[in-house]
Amino acid sequence: MVSGLQIRYPDVKYIAEILLMVIFYLTPAFYPLSMVMDFSKTFFKIYMFNPFVGLVTMYRIVLLKGFIKTLPEGVNLFNIVGIPLASAIAILFFGFWIFRKQEAAFADYI
Repeated sequence: MVSGLQIRYPDVKYIAEILLMVIFYLTPAFYPLSMVMDFSKTFFKIYMFNPFVGLVTMYRIVLLKGFIKTLPEGVNLFNIVGIPLASAIAILFFGFWIFRKQEAAFADYI
């Protein structure tokens, strides 16, 4: 997605860097998932669309014995795997669509 847009709009690189940094800090690597749930249930629903949330949580479930018992109430396999997976697939197809749309004009801008 970024490569197709960056050829036409060179400043997209800087926006992508900032967005990736925001996604990195919104990934529950250093704080528990229950902290986000306690903060706001509405924010938690939006938060689960981050593809890295499910990945990090699944690693914790596999590597940390008893971690699954510490998950907040209402968090199930669909929340951990399904929603982040669906958002990652949607981002993939959106990026592919943008790439295909911009591909014809690549030679004009390079």
